[in-house]
Amino acid sequence: MSGNTAPFDDRVAVWAVRYCLGRMTYVSGECAEWVVRHWAQLSDETRNVIRRDVDEAFEADDKARACGAQIKPLGWDCDRREWERVRALWRSACLPSGTFVTHNRRMMTRDQLAKLLATVRVADVARESGVSTKTIYRLRHKQNAPTLDTVAVIVAAVKRLKGKREAEAA
Repeated sequence: MSGNTAPFDDRVAVWAVRYCLGRMTYVSGECAEWVVRHWAQLSDETRNVIRRDVDEAFEADDKARACGAQIKPLGWDCDRREWERVRALWRSACLPSGTFVTHNRRMMTRDQLAKLLATVRVADVARESGVSTKTIYRLRHKQNAPTLDTVAVIVAAVKRLKGKREAEAA
């Protein structure tokens, strides 16, 4: 483990997820609940490892279900539902509380994101972020649930635009 830069607590989270994936007991739900509750506090490296492990487990589980396998990589249907809650953390940036997790693990509500987008030109954000103007307009009007990556790209683009604007004003 000499090459691992994640803090010890984060590594324990990865170990727990790996242990619990596929278990057909209450522990799957307990682990999934813990991950959902603590996602924003985990390091980027740890979140990426958990994301990869869970996505790979879903891919294997989908194949097993398609083949009619009795034993499935994510366990029973109830276990899979618990892991779907975890996977929703990166498949849709809107957490159950209506909060987004931004690129620097800061929490941001849908209203705060809309307010942030109201301070810049949509076309500028689209050009800077590579995200469609349609998506940005929908976010501005709170009509979209983008992926975590999309929120991170947009927030970073807005910060760059504001930095450029401040530099030009100086």
